[in-house]
Amino acid sequence: MSSAANHLRRQAAGPAGAAAERCPWCGQPISHAISERIQARIEAEERDRAAQLERRLREELAKERVQMRKALEKAHAQALDAEREKNSAELIKLEKRLEHLQRQLKSKTTEDSGEGASIDLLEELKREFPHDDVKRVRGRKEGADILHRVVEDGEECGRIVYGSKRRRAWRNDYLTSLRADQLAARAEHAILATQVLPAGASQIHLQDGVIVLNPARTVLVAAVLRKHIVQLHALRRSGVARADKVGRVYAFITSDRFKQLLVQIETDSRHMLDLDVKEKTLHDATWERRGHLIRSVERVRGELRVEIDRLIGNAKTVRVMDQR
Repeated sequence: MSSAANHLRRQAAGPAGAAAERCPWCGQPISHAISERIQARIEAEERDRAAQLERRLREELAKERVQMRKALEKAHAQALDAEREKNSAELIKLEKRLEHLQRQLKSKTTEDSGEGASIDLLEELKREFPHDDVKRVRGRKEGADILHRVVEDGEECGRIVYGSKRRRAWRNDYLTSLRADQLAARAEHAILATQVLPAGASQIHLQDGVIVLNPARTVLVAAVLRKHIVQLHALRRSGVARADKVGRVYAFITSDRFKQLLVQIETDSRHMLDLDVKEKTLHDATWERRGHLIRSVERVRGELRVEIDRLIGNAKTVRVMDQR
């Protein structure tokens, strides 16, 4: 309430017989009716100012709420973006690894069943020997399917031919065709990967100069033969008999010791695959838990905004009352 209105009220409450009321602005005597009109006008102006102040406070409060909400949303979005960026590369890597492992798991069967893994031999060889020249032989129904040129320090050291059969019955003419292709390609070794071996053979077998084996053993045997080819290439000038070296390699490949080592390698490989799958499962559970926590944070932030809005609203009411 203004000083002018207070002045008029003090004059009206003065002692009996006092002088006529005075104008709050000029101090001249005025009648009681005029004094009431002036007082009403002053009070109306004060109400207008209070209403304007309240509107201004409401607008400022609304702006503050909008700014606060935008700031919270921006901080939340930045936190989510940072978390997604942090996990994006790792997620892609794990998913690719899992896809590869799933393909390998599908291709594997138990050792007791006597069946080999159904693998894409060409891709496996390319992956294992990236610096060698490994190509599919086109237009062949029998005999060699793949020609493997062993390359060391940019120089071709020797060759391996591969035949891959997935039929349910063994045929001796597989060996005849593959052996002929080996001689035509001037390859040092010939490998026939087949799920059905000759009668009495198990996992790895040497017959008619061709290594017959379970498909799951192919890459490991190829690594041994490749190393032999590279060493033989270096020893060709020494005059050491080639037949003696090849015979020793084949004797080792078909030995029980070599088979035991292959079984151990495959057992450990399966264990590693199982560990990778478990790691992916645990990682998925961690991401699910993180999602729950993020949603919990969003809910608490919403409650915080409500509390802040309520607090600011109460403070605004107090300020308006103080102005009155």
